[in-house]
Amino acid sequence: MLSGSNYQVPGVGTLEIVIILAVLLTIALLFRKEITTFTGNLFTKVFDEGFMETISPAP
Repeated sequence: MLSGSNYQVPGVGTLEIVIILAVLLTIALLFRKEITTFTGNLFTKVFDEGFMETISPAP
């Protein structure tokens, strides 16, 4: 019998994962410039040696 809570369609989990990946890829392509600008600024701030010089050591 194919009734009740034990019934599952094979491959539905795979289809959901493929759809989610497609949506994420589409969003990444739409906002590609903004994402690259954001990550570039983030890495610049993180690895800026001038910032490390302004930090005083703990007492």
